[in-house]
Amino acid sequence: MGEANELHPKDKARLTMAYVILIGVVCLFVLSGIALLSVSAERLERAQQVFDFTKSFGPPLVTLVLGFYFREAVES
Repeated sequence: MGEANELHPKDKARLTMAYVILIGVVCLFVLSGIALLSVSAERLERAQQVFDFTKSFGPPLVTLVLGFYFREAVES
């Protein structure tokens, strides 16, 4: 059986940053979805704008983070 290798501090920092960004985007999606479902009729338009922003902002950020992190893993 192979041994588990400890990650280099640079790789640990990169992985931690990726986790934080991805968890932040997921939380933003969840919170904007909850806001969209639970707001009153007067604030529905504003909640829809926040949700639309999240839909347009989240996926590119996720692909940027994943592409950066896994590009380095493939090249190594």
